[in-house]
Amino acid sequence: MIGELLKKVVPPGEDVYLLAASGNFFLFALNTSQQLISVNHVTRAVKKIPPSPLGPRGTSSWRRSGMKLLSYPPGSNDFQFLFAELNENRPILYEYDSQSDSWVSREARENDGNLSRGFETSNGCTFVSACNARSVSVVIATGSQYETPIVLRSRFSRVINEEGQLAIGFSRENSVDQLNIYGDGKMMIVRSDSIHDANRKVRVMTGVELRGLSNNGRHWEYITMVPSELIEQIKKPYGAMMGCLQQRDGIIRAILMSNLEGIWDITWLSYDILNKDWSRVVVPECKMKGSNMAGIALSSALTLSN
Repeated sequence: MIGELLKKVVPPGEDVYLLAASGNFFLFALNTSQQLISVNHVTRAVKKIPPSPLGPRGTSSWRRSGMKLLSYPPGSNDFQFLFAELNENRPILYEYDSQSDSWVSREARENDGNLSRGFETSNGCTFVSACNARSVSVVIATGSQYETPIVLRSRFSRVINEEGQLAIGFSRENSVDQLNIYGDGKMMIVRSDSIHDANRKVRVMTGVELRGLSNNGRHWEYITMVPSELIEQIKKPYGAMMGCLQQRDGIIRAILMSNLEGIWDITWLSYDILNKDWSRVVVPECKMKGSNMAGIALSSALTLSN
């Protein structure tokens, strides 16, 4: 159904990528025309979003960890889209509001560590990453309790995998043995080893670690590891992997999509924060083929019938 709605505005031959989803809204980027398109699958409304203050952007410019789509309460037909970038080394938050059909850009201020409430999604925080590196992440926290967005320069107590190869959000190189996936102030670290195969470049998952922002936002703190018995259930050979991460109502959800020789596989993991319990959601075989993936996103409060 979404594909039929997109045909109204997408020229033939255009490459369409899914950027984000929230509630009943889906946000797509067009590669050739460098446009943003929103789709409300309930009202069937399709809307072209004006270019951001940074101008039109191709699909390769969008970083999954650096953006967030927020739908308004049920019954509303509006949403906000946020993304963060370093502009001349200054962390900037860009915000689009569908009600006004306009963008606002705000420079984030440094974290003084004197906030009365910690940085948590349960406290109304929204997190987007401006930059991620091996030892430090530049994360912007925003919410109604802050007059201006706040910069969190979050570090590890020690550098993880100092000599290995690191990928952010998407891994497709045989030498990359650590994939970091960010979302809602959490980070999932997927570790893997290469499989010796003379005919193809293949890796297999060896462990998954979950970390979260400290109360003052200055460190990535260890939370838990996926149990080894669960790793044994989900690990499969892959040539490329991408993922997304979301926290809502005390549950952290992660989707990992892997590709091996054109065949896609989906792994869905959930972590109950209160009960400290990992579980796997078994997903039916999607039987998707092809070397390119048009994006992945988690959406809560999606209306499946109307």
